[in-house]
Amino acid sequence: MLDEKVIIDTNIWASHALNYPEVVEYINELISNNAEFLMPTVVEMELLSHWEVETNPQVKAVKKSLYLRYDR
Repeated sequence: MLDEKVIIDTNIWASHALNYPEVVEYINELISNNAEFLMPTVVEMELLSHWEVETNPQVKAVKKSLYLRYDR
């Protein structure tokens, strides 16, 4: 499972954010194996639509960096 490309659905990212042990372990394993994460636009928009995106300064900064990345 080295250098594979993976698409993670919104529910898995949400479970990772909630620190579900199995999901955290799975994502960490993918990272350790140098997996390339591909994120469909719909997943990105679902994640960016969460209320915490506007209330958490760290999350808000990530959102801003994503917009700057696509504004080129």
